[in-house]
Amino acid sequence: MSGARALTFAEAVAIIARSAGRSIEYVELSPEQYKDELLAEGWPEAVADALNTMFALRRSGRVSVPADGVQQVLGREPIAFEDYVTRVAATGAWS
Repeated sequence: MSGARALTFAEAVAIIARSAGRSIEYVELSPEQYKDELLAEGWPEAVADALNTMFALRRSGRVSVPADGVQQVLGREPIAFEDYVTRVAATGAWS
């Protein structure tokens, strides 16, 4: 499921940082760096490979177009990511 518009990870992090009132920087890792990080944290190699495959799809742009899953499942248009982030921030989740 997706929101109303496509966002990069950097855009999403910037929105979260603004809402949380914090300085947060998104740093993209190469697939090899990401796998190394996952393995260092104790994730199984099969999981690291599966996650890299998922993110390769994302990087390729093939899944960057918003879909209509929210409309189909919930019967309403998706809310903007900014609105979602504002709601979560109001709960104190990022304090």
